[in-house]
Amino acid sequence: MTSNASAWDHEKSRDLIRLIASNKEINKSIEIFHKGSADFPHYKLIILGGKTADSDNYITELRTLIKKLNIANRVIIKTDPSFDEIKKTLAESKVIIDSQIGTSMNMPVIEAMASGCIALMRRYSGTFMEILKSFKSFKGQSSLL
Repeated sequence: MTSNASAWDHEKSRDLIRLIASNKEINKSIEIFHKGSADFPHYKLIILGGKTADSDNYITELRTLIKKLNIANRVIIKTDPSFDEIKKTLAESKVIIDSQIGTSMNMPVIEAMASGCIALMRRYSGTFMEILKSFKSFKGQSSLL
């Protein structure tokens, strides 16, 4: 997998999210996906993660939003995936969307970046800036999310 945008296989382009819980603000990630992929109707969003006590109600809310945005045919919600399914999904994905507020950088983002995914996330202090300060070409965008 390469970070060169011209080498992307747009037919296989996927976005990824991990852990299905209301504090993860997955609804914001869905809205970002909807807006950002408007010109690429073949892109898919995979919401992949473990379930928490409030996940069933939150998944119902997410499905309502997905239907409202008319993207139900492009969004897959997978709960409690196996380790192999996580690895396979990461290997096939191009982008991770992390719209959660109040964290510095979490493991799913690090795992996705290690798998070659581009991370779309809020600009934080802490480990986010520590990791990225060594990349001279990094151009943070605080207005994306």
